[in-house]
Amino acid sequence: MEETVSLKEIFEILKKHFSTILISMFAGLALAGIVTFFIMTPQYSSRAQMIVAQPKSKDPDQNLNDVNYNLQMLNTYKDIIKEGDSLALTVQKRLSSEYNLKMSTSEIKNSMEVEQSENSQMFSIVATGTSSANAEHIANTAAEVFQETVKDVLTNVDKITIVSRATSSLKPVSP
Repeated sequence: MEETVSLKEIFEILKKHFSTILISMFAGLALAGIVTFFIMTPQYSSRAQMIVAQPKSKDPDQNLNDVNYNLQMLNTYKDIIKEGDSLALTVQKRLSSEYNLKMSTSEIKNSMEVEQSENSQMFSIVATGTSSANAEHIANTAAEVFQETVKDVLTNVDKITIVSRATSSLKPVSP
């Protein structure tokens, strides 16, 4: 036996419980506002942009292959920055000595992201921290350490340039 429910019955149920629905909605909204503005810590983001150049080939037909190779190497650079323990350890030591910023290597890795524009050899180290100054220091220090150490890891790197250094932002990226 199949039972059907009419629209009229549904509207009667909604009408009967309208005040409960309304109170629940405003209570949830108030709770979300309290958590967002009073409990969650604001996060700030800062970005340092870099470009890495490989030695130029003398063969003109090799230019397209060089561009494709450079684009593929960006994934390697991402892994060196994001997953490399030696880079995070060096960044940790510099942050501690230069800025008195105490962070573990896992916190440093978790605070950094590497972003690449599509079909571009330029990439960015984006750091997120609890203060805008911390995010700036993490991004700039990671870029400097990468610039200094990547030639030791990869022999086919010609030049590493920091195109733009990270700057402090007064606006939080979250919440």
